[in-house]
Amino acid sequence: MRKKALKRAKWAKVRDLPNDLIIANENYYVLKNIGALDFYNDFPTLLVKVGDGKYLEVWGVRNFIPTLDDEAILLYREKPKKKS
Repeated sequence: MRKKALKRAKWAKVRDLPNDLIIANENYYVLKNIGALDFYNDFPTLLVKVGDGKYLEVWGVRNFIPTLDDEAILLYREKPKKKS
């Protein structure tokens, strides 16, 4: 299941990610919160976008100290709310 999810996922270079992402301190909590705890050992660095007290985007990087050329994978993106 995880391999299929990783193949379908959106990948990008760290340098191409939005500037409003921050490095998460509590990876366990973040991954548990978005329902992706399976990836805890795969991504030691998480870059997150936070808004209104929740995670809007979560990107995983396989290196503990990411460089601009490292690959990042989009693990979670909140679906936009439909306007009524």
